[in-house]
Amino acid sequence: MKFTVFSTLALSLSLTNLALSQQVMTVAFEPLYDNSQLDLLTTACSNGNNGLVTKGYNVAGDLPTFPRIGAAFAVEGWDSVNCGKCFKIKYEPTGIEIPVIAVDHAGAGFNLAKAAMDELTGGRAAEIGRTDMTVTEATPADCGM
Repeated sequence: MKFTVFSTLALSLSLTNLALSQQVMTVAFEPLYDNSQLDLLTTACSNGNNGLVTKGYNVAGDLPTFPRIGAAFAVEGWDSVNCGKCFKIKYEPTGIEIPVIAVDHAGAGFNLAKAAMDELTGGRAAEIGRTDMTVTEATPADCGM
């Protein structure tokens, strides 16, 4: 009997953790992040201990997921511990999900390269503008890092 209670409790806790790692957030696009020559020294994730330049990425095009990059709510500011963090973003109407690397600060949600948002929305980024999408924390390997 104790095993069953423990198993139910463990299942409940693991489902709670799963729910916390996935959220619906607002997503928009910012054409600045479409530029493969964007100097990462101009972003919040530039240099410093957690900076992307410090890790050998000098321009946006050096990042493994480019143009699947953008500003994220998780990057609090310069040299954030969340610089380079990988997220999976899914647009429910199309069912398309892509990995995205956080390279800059966003006040809320995400501001992606237009090409990334077009990929998610079937080419409708400019028409949609800003919309809710499902965001899940991902592993660095999911973003090729």
